[in-house]
Amino acid sequence: TLVRPLVRLRHAALALSDRRATPAGFGHVDRKDEIGDLARTLEELTARLDAHIKLLESFAGDVAHEFKNPLASIRVAAEGIASTEDHSERQRLLEMLTRDVDRLERLVSGVRELARVDAQLAHEEVATVDVSALLDELVNGFQQRDPRVRFASRTRPLGVYIRASPDRLAQVVENLLDNAT
Repeated sequence: TLVRPLVRLRHAALALSDRRATPAGFGHVDRKDEIGDLARTLEELTARLDAHIKLLESFAGDVAHEFKNPLASIRVAAEGIASTEDHSERQRLLEMLTRDVDRLERLVSGVRELARVDAQLAHEEVATVDVSALLDELVNGFQQRDPRVRFASRTRPLGVYIRASPDRLAQVVENLLDNAT
């Protein structure tokens, strides 16, 4: 009753690590003991990891797509420079090269910044945040800074709660409010 379920969990974990099984590889466990808790926790962890892998794959595809246009333009400009003797045409193509290299640098910087922020978010503490109270606090702060700014707030009598980093959530809302004013 103890060893066999642990061996099955071990085999399921090994199959997942070798990519021979799907993320639901632990199967549904009805046990109400510690082994059942462990199986459910492993299944949840696996689902979260699978969602993160899918997000990374999607992100990588989006980044690759964003790089294709400036790279194609750079190729065309480089081939054009090599084949033209016209000074004004060369100058135009060099400007196009510079513009597309600048665009690629911005894209790479953006990807690097996203990776840095993602790493920071992975290590931040999360808490239960009352969104209504947070919004009221931020709106009041904005109105104190500039009394001419008016916000209409319709909060529900019961608070809306989410699990998040309170500081990051406040930062996102402040950015939205800044952009709206």
